[in-house]
Formats: sequence, structure tokens, C-alpha cells
Amino acid sequence: MRRRGFIAFFLNENYIPQKLVSIDKKYLYEKNRQALIHENVQKYLYRLVDDAAEHGNGLLIVSAYRSFD
Repeated sequence: MRRRGFIAFFLNENYIPQKLVSIDKKYLYEKNRQALIHENVQKYLYRLVDDAAEHGNGLLIVSAYRSFD
């Protein structure tokens, strides 16, 4: 299937986003590990998970930013 106007960007193994912050452990499936997300996304992610919980849908974060290491 071909998409019109779709542009793909590929990042090399040396790219590390700026402004990474830790995700609060209460939102993580694996409480014993650190997960990172871009600072600008964090409040929206928390809002999404909290709103889902208020409607009876429990969400936990399984995956976040990962380096190539």
C-alpha cells in the first residue's frame, strides 16, 4: 500500500534526543526499570493514561525511548 505525501526519516545509531526525562514508575509495567520519554510528550502521556484509568481502562507503559546500545 502506497501513501501519498508520506516521508520516512531514518535516524542513525548516534542520535540521542534532547530533553529526555524519566517516566514516573506508577505508569510503568516494569516498576524496576527506568524508561525515558521526551519532555514535551510527558504531560500528554500522563493525561492519556490517567484519563483511560478514569474510564475503567488500565494502561501501563511497556516501551519507551531506547538507544542503540
